[in-house]
Amino acid sequence: MGAPAKKLDPETGKNMAVPGCNIFVGGTIGENSHLSLEPIIKNMPLDDAELIPKLQEIIIEHFQGERCAKP
Repeated sequence: MGAPAKKLDPETGKNMAVPGCNIFVGGTIGENSHLSLEPIIKNMPLDDAELIPKLQEIIIEHFQGERCAKP
């Protein structure tokens, strides 16, 4: 889900507004399905250098994912 985020600008030393997201994990499927209402991470910047490692961490922690060797 889209959400504003802040990231430190190395030139000015100030936090700058950048595109971001909230990350939700959980919920159920089926006849009485529901989605998670609380994000596990709020205001995550959409920068690949920050977002991809965080998504990998979530997959490993919550879904028993495993790291594989890079091709």
